[in-house]
Amino acid sequence: MDAIISALDSKYEKFFFEHWLRSLKDNVDLSDVDIWVIDYGIKKDYLDRIRRSGVKIYQGKRDGHVAVVRFRELSVLLKKNSYDQVLFADGGDIIFQTDIREAMRKDKRSVRVAYDEMNEFLKHGPLGLRKEIEKKAKVMLKKSKMINAGVIFSSGKRLQEISEEIYYLVKDKHKYGPDQLALDYILKRDGFKLLDNKYNFVIATTDKEFYVQEGQFFFETGDLIPIVHNAGNSKIMRPMDNFGYGKKYNKLKKALYSSIRVVSRKLRELNDSKVKR
Repeated sequence: MDAIISALDSKYEKFFFEHWLRSLKDNVDLSDVDIWVIDYGIKKDYLDRIRRSGVKIYQGKRDGHVAVVRFRELSVLLKKNSYDQVLFADGGDIIFQTDIREAMRKDKRSVRVAYDEMNEFLKHGPLGLRKEIEKKAKVMLKKSKMINAGVIFSSGKRLQEISEEIYYLVKDKHKYGPDQLALDYILKRDGFKLLDNKYNFVIATTDKEFYVQEGQFFFETGDLIPIVHNAGNSKIMRPMDNFGYGKKYNKLKKALYSSIRVVSRKLRELNDSKVKR
């Protein structure tokens, strides 16, 4: 048995139910998959709808940033439930467009993640990690691209171990971003398999060309993109307007998209020059 797990609060309950979950059910073979949501304050109306859709609910404790504390609950959930393979995915900014079971079945012994191809923002300034690994993590980050924590394919056992360590390593549990930096440190220390970024297509930072037609995302080749990720710390920083699943959704904020790409490239060039010295 496999599992697909997400975590969210009331801010993203509507998106999760109407877009994330609907796109998953429309496009992914779920015949031997449990779907879980870690609940950090979903209102009763949507919680009932989500539960009636066959999704299992795990109660979380919101005593820090959801992006960080979700790994504590994920670790406990995976200790209590034995799954072969798990996809852990953000619940408020992702849609599924094709079946993704190939990514769950391939390289099953490895943790599979994709890079934020040009994202350099989180590298600069304090990382928010425990003192004993902060310096090591900074050195690792300088030497390569950063791993994105929004889509993780892994065996259940390994993901449980990683999640437990992420929560431990993050010193500032109320801050956005250190969970991704902790994941980056752990996987570069222990090893991982680089996932084709079609399974975590981060719009803001990708260097691949794409287009949108009738609400769907395509590569230049005309192939549908399996997992589209409209990532960003806040709605205003996400490059797609009206992001969602269906013909009437998905309009690119061209000025913002171009600006993010320019700034990301400049930061990467600056970082590369420092490494060479």
